[in-house]
Amino acid sequence: MREQRQQQHQAMDNSSDDDDEQEGEWEEWGNGGGDDEDEENTQTLCLFCEETLASPETVFKHCVEQHAFDFSKLRAASHLSLYDCLCLINFIRSRVCLQNFKTCIKSSSRPVSYSSSA
Repeated sequence: MREQRQQQHQAMDNSSDDDDEQEGEWEEWGNGGGDDEDEENTQTLCLFCEETLASPETVFKHCVEQHAFDFSKLRAASHLSLYDCLCLINFIRSRVCLQNFKTCIKSSSRPVSYSSSA
């Protein structure tokens, strides 16, 4: 019984260390690695619409206000690593792009021809 508790405490300590390391990675990435020039010119496209905003932070705020999607809350609740966050962002962008493509095809005034004889 005592050994089990020690193992659980050890596992919790290791988990806490991993969380701290991941948080450090996220902050480092979020800070842009310290390049001041890059920070001035960071135009960022919204995950869900055509809006381009001044920074990733502004985009995440826009997503909460306009699309009811809180990336920061989801990241924290799901304990996402930096890699997981990038995968999630890429997944969202790919699905939005696919949906926009389908909508565009459906709403076109004339059928799209895929044959070379058109």
